[in-house]
Amino acid sequence: MIVLLLGMQLFATLVTESAGSPPVSYTARAAQSEAEYLRTQIEADRRFAEELRRLFDSKELRLEQVREALKLEMPRRREMDLGFDAKLTSFSASAGLGRGLVRVIVVKTTTGEWITDMVVGFGCAVIFPDGRRPIPAFKAAVRGAGLNPSEERETGFVFEWRDTVRKDEFNRRMQALLDGPVVLDGPPLSESLKNAVRLLDSPLLADDSVFGVTCGIASCKLVGRQAIEDIVAAERWDVVRYLLRGLDPVGRLYAAQALMESGKATPGDLRAISTLRSQGTLIQYCGGCEIVKNTMAALLPKSPDPRSGN
Repeated sequence: MIVLLLGMQLFATLVTESAGSPPVSYTARAAQSEAEYLRTQIEADRRFAEELRRLFDSKELRLEQVREALKLEMPRRREMDLGFDAKLTSFSASAGLGRGLVRVIVVKTTTGEWITDMVVGFGCAVIFPDGRRPIPAFKAAVRGAGLNPSEERETGFVFEWRDTVRKDEFNRRMQALLDGPVVLDGPPLSESLKNAVRLLDSPLLADDSVFGVTCGIASCKLVGRQAIEDIVAAERWDVVRYLLRGLDPVGRLYAAQALMESGKATPGDLRAISTLRSQGTLIQYCGGCEIVKNTMAALLPKSPDPRSGN
């Protein structure tokens, strides 16, 4: 179930909803012929792909550099504090230069703010009155720009870029503050557990993850809750400790709760939890039908004194 939901969530968020609105309808431009409209939109897609390739050829990127190159829309910008001087920022691409969603992880360093991770969902945004979508033409235009997707789906692509040097530097700094790093010393993970870890650890999905048990009128179990339950059921406490020191605030909270409620928290874990509780990072929480934001200190019972080891 998690494998299916994760795949659907990633692509639905990054491609289907990427423009912040339904696919562009040809009927909205009745003055244009179908061929003319298609040619105009495919040309915009091609230009977007070419600008994206030029960015991906760079070894380092700043947020404003990406925003200006791809003509990303400021009103559709969303930001989420990840703690430790890192944030997740999402932009929608403008209609004039293709349609897609760009998500970036930005970290603060001694030389300013830099992007460590970027993921771009880019899907075919054209639909004609009879329901046809020119997906082959769209994909041919994108491939012609020389981009290699990390994932291809029925209606589009997902592309990824990262600055491994700055990413590794940031991870080392964060791990040191959280009594890490943690060594995964158990057997290889199954595919379902790998996807559970990805769901709770991936900061590029962080603004879609929610802490809680169930949510909505139907009281559906949250996918993050199911993920941590699967990891705990497999007794992979090394993975839980790894998630406690991950970049997704929701994943950190699920891990902290699991360690405290099970009595498996080590003194190092308790010190890490104390550090996380002291931060003001806001976390999405659902306790019924409404999603609100609160801090780990408010959502997690007070941990024992980390100096006692109890």
